[in-house]
Amino acid sequence: MGAIGFDNQIFDSWLNKKSEEILSKVDRATITTEEMLILILKAQTNHFHHMDIEFRDEFKKLDYRDWE
Repeated sequence: MGAIGFDNQIFDSWLNKKSEEILSKVDRATITTEEMLILILKAQTNHFHHMDIEFRDEFKKLDYRDWE
């Protein structure tokens, strides 16, 4: 019925692999601007993941308060 949507698991897998490759060469070679952007993207996705967990916990607290 249409194109397959963007799958986060595919993206996460690719991003994890690329960021590990780049980090493994940081001490022994200069990284390119493109590689730095990939590392920044990895840092942002990590931040979003942690913020998502925190927000969900806060929403659970709010839901619980509504029942009191």
